[in-house]
Amino acid sequence: MSTGHRDEYPTCAETYSTFIVYSDLIDPDEVTKRLGIMPTEVCRKGHARNPGNPNSFVYKRNMWGLSTRCYIDSRDTRRHLDWLLARLSDKALEINELVRLGAEVTISAYWASASGQGGPMITPEQSSQLGELGIELWYDVYFYNEDDNHVDS
Repeated sequence: MSTGHRDEYPTCAETYSTFIVYSDLIDPDEVTKRLGIMPTEVCRKGHARNPGNPNSFVYKRNMWGLSTRCYIDSRDTRRHLDWLLARLSDKALEINELVRLGAEVTISAYWASASGQGGPMITPEQSSQLGELGIELWYDVYFYNEDDNHVDS
């Protein structure tokens, strides 16, 4: 049974989640058209990230992303997943078709610990919805380093 969302989630310093569609062949504009959702970020295969920067690199595949970063002010990952799942809940056919065409779909949940204890959670309902949509969830977790006041992976 879910214990309810806690937006202040005291063990978390920062969190956000991103629904991502990766593909070698499907252009991000086609993903937008199929899903009927505007992305928050796109990257195109063969384009450079930060051209002119010595640390620049060329994207090896297309990426279409919808992030909660600028939309949800909560340190509870469940709140971020709810926001994404509300937008994707009626898109199972479209997501399955993207996968059939060779796309990889996933949700990346960035989570930075405030204390090194008490990690992120998802509800049983969210787990079921992810399964029904065929979306894997992975966590990008970082821990607060008290010695130098920054977050380490």
